[in-house]
Amino acid sequence: MSQVLESYGYNLIKTDIDTGQDFLLQDTPLADTIITNPPFSLTTDFALQATKLAKQTALLLGLHFLGGHKRAAYLWQKYPPSRVLVIPQRMRVMTVNGVDNSQFNHMWVIWDRGTTNTTIEWTNL
Repeated sequence: MSQVLESYGYNLIKTDIDTGQDFLLQDTPLADTIITNPPFSLTTDFALQATKLAKQTALLLGLHFLGGHKRAAYLWQKYPPSRVLVIPQRMRVMTVNGVDNSQFNHMWVIWDRGTTNTTIEWTNL
């Protein structure tokens, strides 16, 4: 994802636990906007951390992430996203070990600090 954004001229600050920069341990804002595809096992932690640090956050998530009673209480109700962009076709996503994980649908969830209303849109990406 970062290579594509850089090819369009965006200036990025990249963090990765493998390089010693653990995003979940950041205590100061890195940028006004955070865009990431978080590890599914840490998605809620990434969402909460990003919304705390940035004015705008965009996370590429599995569509199933919208469900869950607990998540509704401590994420969606406290920090409603401004937009949910549903990607109707399944994306080809490779796991870390190179396995094709195209078995579920994805969405972009975007938070703009201060927004309390959520719109849902379908995209052709």
